[in-house]
Amino acid sequence: MPTYHYIGPIKRFGKIVAREWEGETTAPSLPKGVNNLKFKAKKYLGLSGNAQVELIRENIEEIDDLDMIETEEYNRSYDPDYDIPDDWEGSYEDGNLKLRDVEPRKGESKQNFISRFMRETKSEYPDYKQRLAVAYSYWNKR
Repeated sequence: MPTYHYIGPIKRFGKIVAREWEGETTAPSLPKGVNNLKFKAKKYLGLSGNAQVELIRENIEEIDDLDMIETEEYNRSYDPDYDIPDDWEGSYEDGNLKLRDVEPRKGESKQNFISRFMRETKSEYPDYKQRLAVAYSYWNKR
């Protein structure tokens, strides 16, 4: 069964009531996943089940087989055909692309670190599964 992950604002009646909320659920279909995420958002805001909330559909990512993700750190070797994004903040050293380090901060919880890593490295790791695996790798090596 797919897992649906959301990072983004929660809106009520077109106005943002939470700037950055993160939620995750498993569901048999995208519509059911959206409904589950909306329910969790309502619970987060302390609203009743029949309250209206809006999530940005483009921020919902579907992940299949989340348990199968390998947590080994990804190391990208130099590839002359690889197009580096304009907003990439890494460097090139000794024939390898060196990614910007996003390390866990002192006292930062696992959930907060993973969430921050997922936001801050979206351009370096556009693939959700890869980005999540690298995040867990950074967390595990702290």
